[in-house]
Amino acid sequence: MTKKFDKERAHSTFYKIIQTDRLHRSVVESFLSSLGIHRSQHMILMHLSKENLYPSQKALAEHFKISPAAIAVSLKKLEENGYITRSSYKDDERLNTISLTKKGREVVEKSKVLFEETDFAMFENFTDDDYRNLEECLKKMTDGLNKCYASVNAFEN
Repeated sequence: MTKKFDKERAHSTFYKIIQTDRLHRSVVESFLSSLGIHRSQHMILMHLSKENLYPSQKALAEHFKISPAAIAVSLKKLEENGYITRSSYKDDERLNTISLTKKGREVVEKSKVLFEETDFAMFENFTDDDYRNLEECLKKMTDGLNKCYASVNAFEN
């Protein structure tokens, strides 16, 4: 038995997923704006908050898969606003390590609370079955996309 593809329903469902993602992003960006930082800066602060992590600018650029110039702009803004400090390596003045300041750590802690509140609001009416069903649906979608991605890559090669 062949399943019929319901294009309208698929598009409507995907549109709802996109709307949810956009709304979540808007909520997060509003929270971050109230803390005085941009989303990309926040990602850097969260990465720096990992235990014993004092990366170089180059390592950060590689981690976020962005240009060294782009990371330099973000770091400059974070440093100017007192969220991070940069210090040179003893052996090579050209290399900087980046670390959080007290103000940066405070933003990280506040944002963790804000994210937890956002997650709670988003999922507060979910049952265990809702979680299982959503996870199963997302896995099916991911499997389908991976299959599509593999065939596109095979076609290109």
